Amino acid sequence: MAEPTLLGRAQGYPADDWLLVVLAGMRGANPDLMLGDICRRLDVTRKTSSHGRSL
Repeated sequence: MAEPTLLGRAQGYPADDWLLVVLAGMRGANPDLMLGDICRRLDVTRKTSSHGRSL
């Protein structure tokens, strides 16, 4: 029914782009968020980079 390429794994984002995707999602969900608000929310969740550093 579906093409085999549609049933395979989805392409991931490059390692350095995941934070941009998170930021864009947060801003898309609430366009009124300011950068400081986003930083405070990320600080609460303690997002870490792919290298293990806290952001």
